Amino acid sequence: MPEGYFVGENLNINVYAVFVMFFCAICVLIADRIWAKFGKDDVVVETVEFYPPEEYNSAEIGYIYNGSADTKSIVSLLVYLADKGYLKIEETEEEGIFSKKKGFKITKIKEYDGKNEYEKLFFKGLFKFKTKELNTAKAREIIKEAKRNGEKISFAEALDLASTEKIGRVSVTASDLYDNFYTTINKIKTKLETKENKNKIFESASSGKGKWLILMIIAIYILITVKPIMEYGESEAFLFTLIFPMIGFAIFFAVILGILKIPKLFAFTHGLMFGGVPWAVLVLPALLEEPIYLVMNILGLVCMAVIMVFIKLMPKRTKYGNEMLGKIRGFKNFLEIAEKEQLEELVTENPEYFYHILPYTYALGISDVWMQQFETIAMQAPSWYYGYTTFNPHDFNRFLNSTMSSAQSAMVSSPSGSSGGSSGGFSSRWRW
Repeated sequence: MPEGYFVGENLNINVYAVFVMFFCAICVLIADRIWAKFGKDDVVVETVEFYPPEEYNSAEIGYIYNGSADTKSIVSLLVYLADKGYLKIEETEEEGIFSKKKGFKITKIKEYDGKNEYEKLFFKGLFKFKTKELNTAKAREIIKEAKRNGEKISFAEALDLASTEKIGRVSVTASDLYDNFYTTINKIKTKLETKENKNKIFESASSGKGKWLILMIIAIYILITVKPIMEYGESEAFLFTLIFPMIGFAIFFAVILGILKIPKLFAFTHGLMFGGVPWAVLVLPALLEEPIYLVMNILGLVCMAVIMVFIKLMPKRTKYGNEMLGKIRGFKNFLEIAEKEQLEELVTENPEYFYHILPYTYALGISDVWMQQFETIAMQAPSWYYGYTTFNPHDFNRFLNSTMSSAQSAMVSSPSGSSGGSSGGFSSRWRW
């Protein structure tokens, strides 16, 4: 090179990109410090428990264990109330096109007389539907009669007059629960998710810190996206390019981390269509115009995902919440690893032990393990179960798993655009 070749030349450094990458790293460090100070749980001491904490039903145990109200825990009240003598669950068979279709029927044995508000809501939701049996033939007769009398009546009005309202059913099937029971599920969730109840399990100081982490995520996304789009992107689609990937990626990561509870297949599809495709078509070409922007963007997305992990871990349990978590974990651990001799001894002491524990295994997500452990242990059929064949644990387990799966699908189904909710606090029987 001739002398003075590099004189006056500057290093080609994109100061903005370097600043943004530095900012992303600082945000992760700040999120870590916030979590360490306000969100890091104390050590959970697991105790060996043969029974769940006293006086808590399966939905309440599921709430304390998960830290949020989930559908599976609430649906476990079906078995819980049956075990308490309020319901019976019966196998049914219907003629299908090629073979008989198996189902279930839930029958009321007695009125609920307990004091727990969640159990009461669940029980009432099962049997107190207001439905109408439509009678179109009678409606047509009403219209004809009205015409003969010189009156005018619409078909809808005639159908309403001809229909018989049924209130307070004695038994229900899966078809009766569809598009009806979801309001009950929503009410129970809302009652469990009140701020007052959250503060019993989680420190209130940690609950509010998540919003700062969310602001960091938004700031990072704006910094890694806006400038490249403004320089190299399509200005006409600026808002579309900015907003859609942000929403798509946020939903995708929130579901993967368990922050948002919606089906993962839907989250993947939504993230790909509303996040990945706009990003690849509109954002990526702009980033490729200057490779340092691509590095900046990828680093920013990684940092956003890390901060979302901190959001997931942020709520810190109270002393009571930590103690209860230790008991529930110890109980769950015993149910998963208990030896046959231990279980036989417990069944000898309490012949109904398996059925008393069963609803809690659904709430804790270990029902399959629990049922398999008892398939070789002699047991009598529960008083609340009615089947077509001679009772055996294997067939019973298969039927009940099928029933719980069908019941959950029916209970959460709702007409498009419908929603339900309520508010309230814990039952007075909760001992904090």
